Amino acid sequence: MIDTSKTDDVLSRAYEKIYLNSAKFNKQYNGFNWIYEIVKNVALDANKEDLRNSHIEFNEDYHISDKTTNNLASKITINIALNSLEPLEKKIVVLRIWENNKLKDIAKELDMPISSVYRVYKIALTKLKKILSEMEGR
Repeated sequence: MIDTSKTDDVLSRAYEKIYLNSAKFNKQYNGFNWIYEIVKNVALDANKEDLRNSHIEFNEDYHISDKTTNNLASKITINIALNSLEPLEKKIVVLRIWENNKLKDIAKELDMPISSVYRVYKIALTKLKKILSEMEGR
């Protein structure tokens, strides 16, 4: 965590959890490990919360280049499908497919674990397949 106010918040939450759960601590176990796990989990929860609350700005609609497809109807269909995704999903799909970035580079750019980027990417592809198949069925 880079932001010191967020770090202070995480430490405050961790201290509160340690204090509230101190009666549950089993003295047969290592106290350091117990505290470490609490702090780690609070920090992970804060990161997840930040990701949920972050809004990736994708200011302009992504327009498919002429290299991708020559068919105007296909371009429109793909744009409609992309715009139906969540902003994070759309950003990852565009970075991976149209900008040809590797998942590890996308993870680094978005400051996310590669496993999370991969999961969001797979979910987005599943959504795109469903949307495109529904559009073909019309």
